[in-house]
Amino acid sequence: MASSFSIAPSRYAADPEAALHEEIRSHTGCDMETSTIMRCIERLGFDPDIRRYEMTPTTKKLGHRGSAPVTWSVRAVRV
Repeated sequence: MASSFSIAPSRYAADPEAALHEEIRSHTGCDMETSTIMRCIERLGFDPDIRRYEMTPTTKKLGHRGSAPVTWSVRAVRV
């Protein structure tokens, strides 16, 4: 079962993209979901008021064959 995790904006800004991709992939287990999370973080931006980005899994009840069994929501936690 997937579990929630968070990443500090300073960590995202400091690491090469490939290292961050691997870190997120270790939590999601899926390249497609990892890419989606990375795009969400980029869209949320790097406002200095953001303390961390929280990723929370939601299990899909119904889905298409071959789709990821978990979707992730990304939220910026501000000061």
